[in-house]
Amino acid sequence: MNPSGFLSFEEAITAHDFRETAYCGLEYAAQQLQCSPEAVRSEVASGALQGWLTMGGFERIALTSLPGFSPLGGSEIKAPLRLLVVEDDASTMELYRCQFEQWNLPLDCTWMDSAVPALMDIASMQPQLLITDLSMPGLDGLELLRGLHRNPRLEGMQIVVISGWAPEYIAQRGALPPSIELLRKPVDFDWLRRYVTALVDLKR
Repeated sequence: MNPSGFLSFEEAITAHDFRETAYCGLEYAAQQLQCSPEAVRSEVASGALQGWLTMGGFERIALTSLPGFSPLGGSEIKAPLRLLVVEDDASTMELYRCQFEQWNLPLDCTWMDSAVPALMDIASMQPQLLITDLSMPGLDGLELLRGLHRNPRLEGMQIVVISGWAPEYIAQRGALPPSIELLRKPVDFDWLRRYVTALVDLKR
């Protein structure tokens, strides 16, 4: 274990009490405990909370170690819907953040501005919903989706593609699987809110 108290991903998955699906990100834990992310890190370092790092270095907190959480339900802290948003445009990313905060839904969001770390880390993060752009430098969104399609551990993940590319151009590049929702930019946040709300309700 490193001095921060966070286990490496390899240490976490071999731990006796590891629960791969019962976790949240640092920001969600801080919101639920009504403290700062730095305070959560201190609690992990002291051993009061259990935490580990994904392969890409993102901090995860075991929900079962949060005061007030019960895996059987009826607790103050709810297991969130885990989202991964991949978007290289900073202004669009900020729009997502502002909208999600206004929705008042139990959402645990991880933000990435490139498809490369997403492809590296998504299997260890196990998001339940991926929202991604297609036009990104380096590895684009279509290449990301092709890589994810080859991973059987991600079969249950919902995917929403929000892109400025015309459907005809996407079709020329190989098209999208029919299970993927495709929206054109600018983002229709009313539609997205209804979709995310439905996923939250289904999870409950």
